[in-house]
Amino acid sequence: MWWDESSGLSRITAIADSRAAFEKKKHEWVPFTELTVKLFAIPLRCRELEKSRDTQRGGVWTNPYHVTQIGIAFAGYCFEALTIIALVEKCMGSLATMGSATLPEPEMTANFVEAMADRHPKTHTRTDTQSFQFLIFGFWPETKSPWLAELSYWKGDQDEKGISRLLRR
Repeated sequence: MWWDESSGLSRITAIADSRAAFEKKKHEWVPFTELTVKLFAIPLRCRELEKSRDTQRGGVWTNPYHVTQIGIAFAGYCFEALTIIALVEKCMGSLATMGSATLPEPEMTANFVEAMADRHPKTHTRTDTQSFQFLIFGFWPETKSPWLAELSYWKGDQDEKGISRLLRR
């Protein structure tokens, strides 16, 4: 992933590999497929709680006041990462505020993903297959500048988790 600047516009360019592998023996990985998607564009929609529920149609969300997308790339165990990404996608599409409309700050967005990523491993019985790392990125709408957060969750002798860095440009 890198920052690009062209014609006066900032943008983020991201690429990811597509290999998924399984651990045959400790530290011996065997490729399983070359077709895994590891880079996602997640829609982010913000709504005001009082103004965005259509009770005539069963309470569906309507009228977002802010629409954008964030990017998420992952490394690590695919099942865990893809499960968390599916949950993030569902939740980011229906963010709601009580009261005035506010824009999601990069730190808040990264912390929201971190909270979802923290819940999933606790519900798992197979604790040795829960390591993953995410790069979460987007543009901060107020400054129109890119941001990037790195989130890691590594199982081992000592669990290591959390947002290890948040960068703004």
